[in-house]
Amino acid sequence: MKPLRALSTLKSLATKEGDVQTPGSVASDIYDWRRVYSGWTYLLLQPGKTADDVQRDLNQIAGEHYSVLEGDDSHFKFLVQRMVDITPSRNPHGNEIGPVIEWKFTYLMIALAVAILGTSCFNFTNLSIARSLSRAKR
Repeated sequence: MKPLRALSTLKSLATKEGDVQTPGSVASDIYDWRRVYSGWTYLLLQPGKTADDVQRDLNQIAGEHYSVLEGDDSHFKFLVQRMVDITPSRNPHGNEIGPVIEWKFTYLMIALAVAILGTSCFNFTNLSIARSLSRAKR
């Protein structure tokens, strides 16, 4: 795997590697709109721009490039997602970055931890009271 710093780096690698027509080469992957699972794009919005503005532009790009494809490849779309919403995710979109835990499982694990802590605190209190009562009888 070759590290990638910018699209210009990828294009220069593609030029060095050779033919754009060779399937699986870096050069062919740059222009293949079907390779949607190979990466993620991060944006820093300019002041005054909103996620809706970006989503509108992404919908236009997807319409231009995916509507001409055939079969299952024609339904792809781009989604805007804030960095803090990536994981744990309330709305998993597919092609997630690494393992993803949804919030319902996070809440379940928190509830389980609280239940275990609650029962152990109750047990500790019960044993402490029993020990103090046995000492008081002596």
